[in-house]
Amino acid sequence: MTTAADWKYMSETLGEIKNTLTDIQKRMQALELREAGCSPLMTSKLDAAFRKLDEHEAKLKNLPRMEVTAAIAAWVAGLCAASVITYLITRLLP
Repeated sequence: MTTAADWKYMSETLGEIKNTLTDIQKRMQALELREAGCSPLMTSKLDAAFRKLDEHEAKLKNLPRMEVTAAIAAWVAGLCAASVITYLITRLLP
């Protein structure tokens, strides 16, 4: 049989459980609010990262043109070096 003391104990225990569940609910709401604030920040950071990737991709597409320019510059430098060497040889060996 249940006595008045048993009923009182169960009532107190249920009150503690109710308080614990209320605290858990408050914590969950706080976490959800904090997460909601982080979402736009993460979205903007991801957008910025994708913009940087697009810029780097555009630079990489221009890379073959830069390789051709570097090859032409090397060819011109080789011609200049050859002409300087030829000039020095003609001046030093009469």
